[in-house]
Amino acid sequence: MTDIMTVAKERAEIFGVLNVLVATNTGASVRRAYHVFVLHYRFFAVGNPASAHERGLVLHDGVSEETRRSLEKDGIRVVLEDRSLFQLPGLSFMGASLEHVTSNTSRDGRFNAVSIAYNVLQLFSDGPRVCLEIALMAADSGELPLDADCISIACPSSYCDLPDAAVVLRPSRSEDIFKGQLRVKDLTLRPTPGDVWFSNGPLP
Repeated sequence: MTDIMTVAKERAEIFGVLNVLVATNTGASVRRAYHVFVLHYRFFAVGNPASAHERGLVLHDGVSEETRRSLEKDGIRVVLEDRSLFQLPGLSFMGASLEHVTSNTSRDGRFNAVSIAYNVLQLFSDGPRVCLEIALMAADSGELPLDADCISIACPSSYCDLPDAAVVLRPSRSEDIFKGQLRVKDLTLRPTPGDVWFSNGPLP
């Protein structure tokens, strides 16, 4: 089975992309991308800090300080944000609580756009949603250039047996997500061993 990093590199070459974003927890996925892409690409490891887990903002362990230092030593930019737009509620976003922004309906009873976007992305499995999340996080941090396309890669945790994903997009900040700047240009899904998405097996 072709590795998602190999496919992602082919798509990056086709689209002339230089900025490579990889969802990161332990650092293993971004290191895999680093060895497959090599050459002139710029790598961004994007995730949540370990402190976000300690504060109950995310379920996974987050990126440890040791992992961050190790990646940066290898020339990989590390972007750590407490949460992304589609993660657990509680913080503020564009002047409103994130819980309100991501709820199914707004206070006047209308569906809000973030909730709709989240549920549509879930139709493609967790991978594309995470790809979009980390692109927004990197853009919000100021580290990722907004005037060039990037490729965003996510390898869901092995326990959930969902496909890996790579998305080529023109990034934007979270506050501009529905203003026309953010554009998804290419989407790749690759089955993983034991994949339940393509096999129509039961979801975890």
